[in-house]
Amino acid sequence: MSRKPFLTFVAIPAASALAVLGITACGNGSSDDATVVQAAATPQFLNESADRTAAVESGRFEMSVDVPASSQVPSGFSIKGSGAFDLANKKSDTTIDLGGLIEAAKAGDDSESLALLGDGKFEIITDDASVYVHAGFLSAFLGGDDAKPWVKLPANDKSASVTNDLSGGLADATALLDLLRDKGATVTDQGQADVNGQSTHHFNATITVADALAAAPEASRERAHAFIDQLGAAEGNVKIPIDVFVDDQGLIRRMQMTFDGDVFKSLGGTDPQAAAAQGPITFTIDFLDLGQSVDIQLPPADQVGDASGFAKMFQDAPSDTGS
Repeated sequence: MSRKPFLTFVAIPAASALAVLGITACGNGSSDDATVVQAAATPQFLNESADRTAAVESGRFEMSVDVPASSQVPSGFSIKGSGAFDLANKKSDTTIDLGGLIEAAKAGDDSESLALLGDGKFEIITDDASVYVHAGFLSAFLGGDDAKPWVKLPANDKSASVTNDLSGGLADATALLDLLRDKGATVTDQGQADVNGQSTHHFNATITVADALAAAPEASRERAHAFIDQLGAAEGNVKIPIDVFVDDQGLIRRMQMTFDGDVFKSLGGTDPQAAAAQGPITFTIDFLDLGQSVDIQLPPADQVGDASGFAKMFQDAPSDTGS
């Protein structure tokens, strides 16, 4: 049996999973607030912690997708990301590094596809109604060039949606937090843990995806559904273990999920046997400096190219009505 292309088997699931690692998240409380929240190993406490974190208006984040060595991915690899969000000014800045994926893929069957990824690094800045993209080959495809490596797209346009998919949907952590909405989740207390120098309480929760999505706020439910759809998981019967680290103020400092290859069996183009053989893939997001101000600068105007042609192409494209 021939091997499925490496980028089909690994890169697509990884990008889909990154959609849940995006950032919206995080209100009004400062990390210096002296109010102490009593931790409890209950679904209600995790739901309330998700609410508190989703209300924070500014901060930073770091994230990773870690794929272990396997017959499909002999060396294993990690995808790294970081950024900042400023909800009061409707800005976010996300940088992704796919270098680990590119190095691992060199041993596979997709050497020609690697050229499309360039050096694997790209940055996306959102500013209310606009999205700025700096992504090597993608910038050129959108209309940028060496002199103007950034391209600007309308945030609500189909074209911006495409770049958001390519980035893994990194602009909104609501989807991730909404996985804590399952009122029937099984929650166990794992004790104290240090996360980036911050004292936290570690909980392990096993949630049912369908129940979590049903309980999610209507405003963010669609994005959470979109992530699960991209993942290729059947909502009704999928249970996901999530490690949640909550500080003394009831703010989430880390969420970590580990998926077996089985989760990806229904993903288009993925060989079910190969997916089952893949070891567990771990997704981690850390919330840092919650409530502290961040300075997100837009690209200089003279470095921003015109992407209007690309945008029009997607505006004119027929809508996908499904199969």
